[in-house]
Amino acid sequence: MTAMFDLKRARNGQYSFTLKAENGDVILNSQMYLAKKSAEAGIAMVQRNCQEDACYQRAQAADGSFFFILNTVSKQILGKSVVHPNAESRDKGIERVKASGITTNIRDMAPG
Repeated sequence: MTAMFDLKRARNGQYSFTLKAENGDVILNSQMYLAKKSAEAGIAMVQRNCQEDACYQRAQAADGSFFFILNTVSKQILGKSVVHPNAESRDKGIERVKASGITTNIRDMAPG
């Protein structure tokens, strides 16, 4: 399996995407978009910005878990990681997004 974006439509009619690593694990979840074209543009922004270390905001939640947010260079939020048990795992997650986020494989699961 190769890395892939899954583009989906929610019950409320909005769109989102997930980035999956080569093993199928979800490594990044997008925000919700009102239009499919906006979600597709979000994927393109991930592809352009995922290699830039400065675009990653490393964080720790109140419960002690770790996560990161991928932003554009201009600080627009593109996606949030899954929860990680420690900082080392979170940082490995960032490396996985850097490696997988450039994929051009998009599975369109969003009708319309």
